Amino acid sequence: MIHFEREVFDPVLIEEMLKYFHHVNIAMNDEDGYPYVVPLNYGFEIKNGKLFVYRIII
Repeated sequence: MIHFEREVFDPVLIEEMLKYFHHVNIAMNDEDGYPYVVPLNYGFEIKNGKLFVYRIII
């Protein structure tokens, strides 16, 4: 289910959220249509106003 009213567009708020959280769960469908979730640790940086997100392998 998608809640468009919960979308965040404010770059300052997005940066604060990324600082607060330490992992993200990414949900996808495989080629047979079965859903799966991959939890990932991440790091990020903002250079010249652009957001770069990196996956951290532990």
